[in-house]
Amino acid sequence: MITIPSQVSFIPNYAFFGCSTITSVLIPTTVTGMGTGAFQSCSSISFISIPTSLTSISTNAFQSSSLSSILIPTSVITISSYAFYFCSSLTSIAFPTSVTSVGEYAFYHCSSLTFVSIPTSMLSISPHSFYFCSSLTSIAFPTSMRTISEYSFYFCTSLSTISIPTSVTAIGSSSFYSCSSLTSISIPTSVSIIGFLSFSSCSSLTSIAIPTTVNTISDYSFSYCSSLTSISIPTSVITISRESFSYCTSLSSISIPASVTSIGYQAFAYSTSLTCVVIAGSPIVDITAFKGDPTNTC
Repeated sequence: MITIPSQVSFIPNYAFFGCSTITSVLIPTTVTGMGTGAFQSCSSISFISIPTSLTSISTNAFQSSSLSSILIPTSVITISSYAFYFCSSLTSIAFPTSVTSVGEYAFYHCSSLTFVSIPTSMLSISPHSFYFCSSLTSIAFPTSMRTISEYSFYFCTSLSTISIPTSVTAIGSSSFYSCSSLTSISIPTSVSIIGFLSFSSCSSLTSIAIPTTVNTISDYSFSYCSSLTSISIPTSVITISRESFSYCTSLSSISIPASVTSIGYQAFAYSTSLTCVVIAGSPIVDITAFKGDPTNTC
């Protein structure tokens, strides 16, 4: 165990980098800051006491440590990029309402993390912040949330339930890519953008409700959603982009409203159960839009 003496006010950059025999750290309230990678690669650290004097957890602070849980005091406002990167033993994290931002890759590959509750003080989820948290089963979003950024929950393969609040206006590219345990999703009416690859490879997703605020279904949005049996495309949608629903092998029918002016390259390609397509308007349809589908013989 390491006890930082009370005369210390700052822990320098990489101060304990690679100290693989340290198992726990006690930091006094005299410490008001720590540098980049202060405890990075301390592979045996399982416990650390973060004092109420700290307002920020620095970049790479505990990267690749053995922390199983962490109590973040209400003094902390910022959790910087890569702070808990590859902390594969971390099972839980409690964010106080003081935290306003979590940096990119902050909890990347925290493969034992099972539950995350986002505080009301956070308005957005940074890119890649919970990337590859493969044991994460649920997320509690606050009603203050505005943006779910790209790759934020990429490859969270155990994520079975999410409730996106009505405050969210954008779902970023690949944000829920390959969340293979997710069975259903309701997108609130506040959302206008469903990003590139946002729900691609969500292989257990059986249904999706797209609100009338969405006008573009981006490239690969729902590609490889192999359990998707039905989809309701609202009259607000103008463009169905490249491979939006390609390889949706359980999708049997689709009704495309008159508002749609273009159906892109391989939009429904290789959706091998698709036998009924109703197109209400006269969109420009790419020659490959239904490639490999039974509809090609209709």
